[in-house]
Amino acid sequence: MIRELEEIERECLPDSMRKTEGADSGQNPLNLDAFGATKRDLQNFLKELEEGINERDKVLEEFGRCQKAIELRTANDKLLDTCKSKYKELQGIFEKEASKKKPKYTPEDLESMGNLVKLFGEEIEDLENAHNKRGKEKKQTFARDLKDQRMAEKAERAEEAKREGREVEPEQAQPISAQTQAFMERKAEHDLQFGKAQEEILNGVKRLKNIAEGMNNELDAQDLMINDIEKQMDKVNDKFKVSNKQLKKLVRETGGTSRWCVLLFLFVILIALIGYMFNLFTF
Repeated sequence: MIRELEEIERECLPDSMRKTEGADSGQNPLNLDAFGATKRDLQNFLKELEEGINERDKVLEEFGRCQKAIELRTANDKLLDTCKSKYKELQGIFEKEASKKKPKYTPEDLESMGNLVKLFGEEIEDLENAHNKRGKEKKQTFARDLKDQRMAEKAERAEEAKREGREVEPEQAQPISAQTQAFMERKAEHDLQFGKAQEEILNGVKRLKNIAEGMNNELDAQDLMINDIEKQMDKVNDKFKVSNKQLKKLVRETGGTSRWCVLLFLFVILIALIGYMFNLFTF
């Protein structure tokens, strides 16, 4: 499909194709306009995506769903997103040029550019279908096809025995190979280790639950203590306010602070006189 696009481009846009070929070969790469440069990048990404899809299909056919196939699918996912982004950019450039009153391209060139944009969109859609369809078929139908094949073979053997007038021989159990036996032993050991790890995790979760419950109970007890302290502080504060009011009332009733200052001054003088007389009579 990529080669068909290139052939169509040679027929529709000869000047643009010559510029693109010159850029790919290293000759005068600055001649490319925005449409030509974006188209060239999109072609390269589409080629890379097509090669990646083919390589992924070969790996699936030979080895089935393996690590290499998963890596290729992841890389193809990124390439597909890049192709879609470049396609939107190319479509935006074309629509911008087509909407101009005086475009720099001729009507024939614009028509050819529009056809190219449409073909690129169809190519991306085809590659996306190929990218998604292959893995889904391998994933969903392989086991079912294998089962259907075995059932068909069993029915065919039964029909053949019926025609010959003999009883159908019961299927004999196939001997387990050494590789299968080793795999089963490894699986059993893995299941045992996994069960032990699950038990340890469960015990750890239970211990954490007990610790959390203990912390919650402790916080509840401390919350009650804090509430009691707050209530006691409120009572003390109320008593202090009442005492303060009573003291202020007593001061006002006894003449205020000025009278108390005079009394205190006289009391100090009295103490001084008593001390002087005591010293006088002592000596």
